[in-house]
Parts: sequence; structure tokens; C-alpha cells
Amino acid sequence: MLQHPEHQLPPKARQRIYNAIGQKDDVRGSRTCGYLACITARYVLPVWVEAMAHDSTVENTIHTAEAVWLHTTTTEAADKKLERDWNYFEQLASTPFGYTNAFLAGFSAVKALAETLNRTNFRDVILAASSTDRELDPWSSDTAKYAASAFSGPVWVPLPDYSRRKTFWEWWLGSAIPAAWRAANVEINSN
Repeated sequence: MLQHPEHQLPPKARQRIYNAIGQKDDVRGSRTCGYLACITARYVLPVWVEAMAHDSTVENTIHTAEAVWLHTTTTEAADKKLERDWNYFEQLASTPFGYTNAFLAGFSAVKALAETLNRTNFRDVILAASSTDRELDPWSSDTAKYAASAFSGPVWVPLPDYSRRKTFWEWWLGSAIPAAWRAANVEINSN
């Protein structure tokens, strides 16, 4: 990421991180990935709030994702929330708002809820080392892609803020992943 001219953390690198955490293989791995998705979406929540202060959808989505993680809601209720929010964001995507950083911040919350429900990142996507976020179907990526784009500008615009992108990925790699790992370990060890 530091050597990349645009400070990208390519999808293949993120896929390797998720696989190393064990997103598909064990409870600790799936819980770590779910918590990572929650704190990643929460990190860019202010981008949504600044543009959509009147709309609490995204904050409620993050709360639902956290409730799944904390076992304070049912999977069925969370699935219904995910379906409603997915439909809402599909509608927003077809409007001019769908091209804003606020939309991306909001959609990162929807992806976080999906990931917390163990809908793994990059499901059925074969990534090459050279794959970029620009090439991926927008609906098949991860929370981190949308959060990074919300924080620094999407990868498909001519001049996103590369220094902010670097800041985001340094936070995600250096703070968010370790925090998610610790939280999952604490929760699992307390049961």
C-alpha cells in the first residue's frame, strides 16, 4: 500500500488478510471479520451524517450489525434489515447521490451488516494479484473498499485524495484489524 502510487490496498491483498483471519473457517475468524466490518463502517459514519443528518438508516444499520455480533438480535431480524437497506441503497445508487462519498459511507454499513451475517467478502470472486477495485462488480467487494472510498474519494474519480486514502489504510491495517482481533478473542474467551 505504501509503494502503490495511489495508496491502494488491492482486493487480492485484502482477500489474503480475510483468509488469514479465517473468515470462512472458524468462529473466531468470522467474528473478527464481522467486528472489523462494523468498526470500519463506523469510522466513516461522519461522512454520511454530514450529508444526511436527517436519515438515521446507516447508524441503525451499524447498530444492527453490532447487535448480530453481540447476540442481541436475531439473524432473521438482521436479514430483514439487510434486505430493506440493500433495496434502499440500490435505489440511491441510481440517483446523483449514488456518486457521493456519503453514499459510499452508507453502503459500507450495508456491507458491514452482510459481512457480520457471515456473507464473506469477495464471495465467488477470483482475484488476480493485479485486480483493482475499479474492475470489481461494485456489489461484490468488501466494507473496507467502500469506507476507503468514502474517506478519500472513490477509485473511479480522476483525483481522489491519495493522502487521505493512505491515512485510511494505515488506520485499517494498524488499528482496526488488531482491535477486531482483540475484541473477537475477548468475546470468545468470555463464553
